[in-house]
Amino acid sequence: TSQVGSYNQIDEGTTMKATSIFGGFGDGIYFTAPVLGDDNIIGKNVNLKPNTEVTHNVIIGIGVTIKQDVAIGENVSIGDYTKINSGVVVESDATIGSFVLIKIDATILSGASVPDSAVVGKGETVTP
Repeated sequence: TSQVGSYNQIDEGTTMKATSIFGGFGDGIYFTAPVLGDDNIIGKNVNLKPNTEVTHNVIIGIGVTIKQDVAIGENVSIGDYTKINSGVVVESDATIGSFVLIKIDATILSGASVPDSAVVGKGETVTP
């Protein structure tokens, strides 16, 4: 099951599985944008844009923004107040710290870690 905190914005185009459980149901959660897998934990004030795929066992911290056309692999952790721009790919088992900015078309490879307050440039690849 997935747990979703209150005051999240999940924009048009999202599908939510029937097995998901949402904290704060009715508190600003919109059901029509990215695809969410099972066993995810999504913090408060998260903004997920269309055509975003969040697979399984993903933890998304408070105040995170994930723009359109982003793919998040399994077992990924994203810290609080991080912004992930369009076209980014985050492969499985990656860790992204808090207050991180990931620019357009960047790739975070499987097992890589991005430290707190880092900036990943446009089109860059982060390796483990």
